Amino acid sequence: MAYVRGSTTVRDYLKKVNHGATRDGINSEALLAMPVMLPPPTEQLQIAHAVDEKTSQIEEAEKQIDAALLRSTRLRQSILKQAFEGKLVAQDSADEPASVLLARSQQTSRTNATETTSPRESKRLPNEVFLRRTSVVSYIVRHLATQPSFGRTQLEKTLHLTQCHLDVELGFSFQRYAAGPFDKDIYKFEHVAKKNDWFSTQERPKYGVTYHPGTKIDDMCKYVPRHLGPKQADLDRLLNHIAGMNTDEAELFATAYAAWNDLLIDGRPADDDAIAAEIYNWDPQKAKFTRRVIGGRLQWMRKHGYVPRGTGERTQPVAKPTKLKPRRRKNS
Repeated sequence: MAYVRGSTTVRDYLKKVNHGATRDGINSEALLAMPVMLPPPTEQLQIAHAVDEKTSQIEEAEKQIDAALLRSTRLRQSILKQAFEGKLVAQDSADEPASVLLARSQQTSRTNATETTSPRESKRLPNEVFLRRTSVVSYIVRHLATQPSFGRTQLEKTLHLTQCHLDVELGFSFQRYAAGPFDKDIYKFEHVAKKNDWFSTQERPKYGVTYHPGTKIDDMCKYVPRHLGPKQADLDRLLNHIAGMNTDEAELFATAYAAWNDLLIDGRPADDDAIAAEIYNWDPQKAKFTRRVIGGRLQWMRKHGYVPRGTGERTQPVAKPTKLKPRRRKNS
């Protein structure tokens, strides 16, 4: 930020607005009127994303330090306890050698460290993927926000199909939640979107949220052609299909696609009976879809070209009980 107003430097500007007979001073009006150069929106996003990454790394490092301090304290207490009990003596010849014990202890420490750090915590989202995610999510919200049934469930299902069927990498890792494929990263992203005025959420009276475009959502949507190219037409077609569905229909659409794709990834049979069985094994709530309804949806998917190829990332089971409410209003 070296210059403002053409060739005028910041120092020259401050000298120009300086006043006072006996003591130099600058009033608040002059400061507020001073122009400030800002980087373009894409660079601002990259800076914000870099700051978020560094903050996450710092938080993770603090967690590891705290865990190491706790292990150190416990180890010291254990050694003192053994010392007071007279157990710190030469080992019997039949005892395990100290070198073997040390090696096993180190292996245990590495295993514990791996278990306490999930893949999601250690995963860094490249700037290009973050910008693509930002533009695509904003584009979907702008397109579907006026639909009465559009909420977080439909957004997640649309994102899953965009990433898995259209092969648009958005950096999501979907799990098998009760309402279908879901990635909890959406909560953090919604917070970022609100801060940047791309879009915001509002709680529904009974369940879920509605989405409301912000004043800067168009700034993000204009990058979709660059990130998607010819696939933008495919996304528009998908959005038009989602717009004609209620929440349950969108849930079954994405769940059937994910179950079908997972069967292909696993190398298992993927006929209608096998897909239906996989859907029912997904979660007990899938019993609300009759076999006839599932068959009809699969027929519709084949007709419109939504046939999986067994590519992409397999949906994973939820490690912990979901916090999502188990039941929703029908046709919401």
